[in-house]
Amino acid sequence: MSNTRLYVRSIHRAFINQWKSFINIKNLIQELFQIIEKKEKISQTINLVGKKLERRREIINSGNFVPQSKVINFIR
Repeated sequence: MSNTRLYVRSIHRAFINQWKSFINIKNLIQELFQIIEKKEKISQTINLVGKKLERRREIINSGNFVPQSKVINFIR
């Protein structure tokens, strides 16, 4: 093989390796964004649950709370 051909072949291999690296990085970035989206959804769920618990705590502390067991016994 001539030197030119070897040179072109090595450049081609280098390009292919760089392209594979780019694809791997692109896939890693996509996975990272998916993880971030899942984390945001989990955070939103935690905030929602926290708000519901806070609301229940307010109802219980207000004195207007009647446990469900007392309501059922009253109906019977």
